[in-house]
Amino acid sequence: MNRIRFSIRWLLLLTSFISVLLYVFYFRPTALAKDFFGVVKAEAGANIESVGKKYFGGSNWNGASLDQQLHPRSWLDVAKCRQNFSLNMVAPMGAKGEQLVATREYCSRLFGIFEVSEPALELRELRP
Repeated sequence: MNRIRFSIRWLLLLTSFISVLLYVFYFRPTALAKDFFGVVKAEAGANIESVGKKYFGGSNWNGASLDQQLHPRSWLDVAKCRQNFSLNMVAPMGAKGEQLVATREYCSRLFGIFEVSEPALELRELRP
């Protein structure tokens, strides 16, 4: 009867292989998305209008605020090494408390950030 032989070397190789797979499939896309958030937030802190022109078109973004959101990941997203996220630019419009919200969807994959959709504009009305 043959017995399976365990050795420290094979156990170390298996552990390192599993940790590399975990990093590639699970942690890397989320880390890329968070790094992108940091770069955009730093750029917005310096000049919000340049971020508005660069990512959301040439509108007037005076007094706007930037919001980012990581979307929940499904098992398919994990298997495809991707993390979906969005950037939202919220600008006040008029005296009635209306807001213009521009949303841009992105996807981070193993080797970079990719644009999923063009900016979508939405007008929100705040009701008491």
